Amino acid sequence: MIHNLETILIIFKQPRWPLEFIISKFSQNYKVEYIFISNLVEKNNKEIIKLINTTIKNKKISITLFEGDHVSIINFDFINSIKVKKKGLFLWDDFMYHEINEITAKACDFILSACPYSSLKFKKKGHQSLFLPMESDGNIFKKYENIQKKNDVLFFGSANRHRRPYINYIRDNGINIKHVSRENPATRSPHGLARVINESKIVINFSKAEFLKRVYFGSKKYKNYYQFKGRPVVSGLCGTACITEYSPAHNLIFKDDELISFKTKEECVKILKKILNDSKTLENYSKKFHQKCLEFDDK
Repeated sequence: MIHNLETILIIFKQPRWPLEFIISKFSQNYKVEYIFISNLVEKNNKEIIKLINTTIKNKKISITLFEGDHVSIINFDFINSIKVKKKGLFLWDDFMYHEINEITAKACDFILSACPYSSLKFKKKGHQSLFLPMESDGNIFKKYENIQKKNDVLFFGSANRHRRPYINYIRDNGINIKHVSRENPATRSPHGLARVINESKIVINFSKAEFLKRVYFGSKKYKNYYQFKGRPVVSGLCGTACITEYSPAHNLIFKDDELISFKTKEECVKILKKILNDSKTLENYSKKFHQKCLEFDDK
């Protein structure tokens, strides 16, 4: 047990599912305090800033992290009013909100982004920025012993209008694909999801995403973008192979033989059949992918 841990304060907008990974991640080396802005709606901005500054002073906090993305009271002026030695901005959806985040980031000492491509963009503009994988808790996502690989292919997530044709095409080509979403009771918890990943030979990842209608930048000019998702990392930590739809972010951290990508549903099925029909290829690919993803384990 580590004693005399430095305290870090995390400012969240509201409670939502990724925060448990963020808190767990930093709890390994810090004592973590956190505040939800949504719990302070009865206060005005000056009162919220005063509360945060009082918390920082009373608990002798030297580092504060602020949730970025979207438009909220956590902007340049808000962060600039917080009296703390080090300020960091952590981002989940920078592909949609980079122009907003770029302004907010000017009030911070560093940026932590869940996408390596996003992190590179900030570095090119002179910011200190690090790639911070979101769901990379090796205590949850890990290889389970004596688990039967009963699913050829697994996709976890929502089957939107882009993904559904892929899933149907894979199934129509005689490949056993299992689809689970957050609504499935068995995979609603991270531990349940980790078990299903362990029961699968290959996870398929989709990168293509559409802009939210309420976004202020980009959505009128571009129809979609290719996002870095957490599926490859959590799959690799579980020792399960993954093939992914193209994203420029993948090449920044994976070699071609560590994470295989596709651009069409025909290419996707061709890759799946090749790997599934050769047990040695599947074993070697899974091992190499697992070893690479261990680099992103929180510990």
